[in-house]
Amino acid sequence: MDEIAFALASPSDTLDITCLLELAYRSPETAGRWDSESHLLRGPRTSREEVEALLTSKNARFVLASSPAQAPERIIGCALIQLHTENSKEHRASFGMFATHPQTRNIGLGHKVLQAAERYAQNEWGVVEMSLSVISLRTTLIAWYERRGYRLTGRRHPFPFSSTTGETRRDFDLVEMSRRLADTVAIQ
Repeated sequence: MDEIAFALASPSDTLDITCLLELAYRSPETAGRWDSESHLLRGPRTSREEVEALLTSKNARFVLASSPAQAPERIIGCALIQLHTENSKEHRASFGMFATHPQTRNIGLGHKVLQAAERYAQNEWGVVEMSLSVISLRTTLIAWYERRGYRLTGRRHPFPFSSTTGETRRDFDLVEMSRRLADTVAIQ
């Protein structure tokens, strides 16, 4: 794949982000892949309204990946980073809504998006820790994060089941993972 460009999203990216998240998480095209959750959840992953609200939040940013070889509006990866300031001594951020386009799988794009999200969080907010939550049954995904330096914290959170999640089973929750970030590295 050609060089990947990273940028922060703007409100005009709302629809593209929403579509990529739905495609990556819940579409029939990704069913059965290790990075899909369509075998657990069949309802919508997000909504245009949720993405729009996050894009206008002062403590949230979407990091977007695109390839200059693709049409300029084609987003091939995204990740949400959110700043948490409950501890005034050390800022931390969380990472979520992480997706890569199915046609770009197995080329290392996910790792590049994760690194870009960490750099943006460090550069923009000076964070020293990144955390994320993963469905407890997704052991392959948990192992992927562990290979990138994330560790299980032991904290668990209930999954936000609702009338729209479309779960195929309910025997799971969310496990939290985190990683201390190295010194700030400039975006390249």
